[in-house]
Amino acid sequence: MRLTSSIEDLVVDHPILSGIATGGAAAVACGVDYFGHSDGSPISLAIHASVPVVTGILAGYAAHKANHAERDALTGVYNLRWLKKSIKQVVKKARAKKEEIGFFYFDINYFKKLNDEHGHQRGDGVIQAFARMLESGTRKSDYVVRIGGDEFLIVASKSGRDTKSSTLDRLRQKVTNYNNGANQDIAWKLEFAVGFVQMPYNKPDDWKYSVNAAEQEMKIDKGSAAR
Repeated sequence: MRLTSSIEDLVVDHPILSGIATGGAAAVACGVDYFGHSDGSPISLAIHASVPVVTGILAGYAAHKANHAERDALTGVYNLRWLKKSIKQVVKKARAKKEEIGFFYFDINYFKKLNDEHGHQRGDGVIQAFARMLESGTRKSDYVVRIGGDEFLIVASKSGRDTKSSTLDRLRQKVTNYNNGANQDIAWKLEFAVGFVQMPYNKPDDWKYSVNAAEQEMKIDKGSAAR
């Protein structure tokens, strides 16, 4: 990849750099415009040019901060703040396209035992690894949310008849691969309980009801695993 292309991609993807670039471009324009509207001195030009640069930096920082406020600090996936703020828009778009949404509710089995016996640092590592599996095991159109602790939600847009089986097959394979390569020094192995509910596009968009129903399904699955 060309260096210039990499830099351009970085600027576009990074809100702070994007803000600086936008402000810088505006500053160049100001410099040209203000030659005819000020005394033309370097100080005058610098003052006029600095305003859009600072504005661009502040706008970029604000966007950067807002994005991080909706991301879980440990895993980088979406958090509850994002869910409460954005899920209605996700549902609205799905309804407009007559697409159903699937809700997967996950809980890691025996996670407290892992923390108690091997420490929170090991537990955090498992949480991070599981989040990566969820992200890599889902589609780009899906959303991975950390509800809290060891509980996660996948909001699966364009959910169809095979969404549940295909998604869980991929995740179970990833968990098997993980257990074969990680935590070999302890007896604990990663397992999860999961509940799934599909919300039809022509039903009332009570996403909380669907999430709660998926959580209840997860608890039933977790109870079965404990027996």
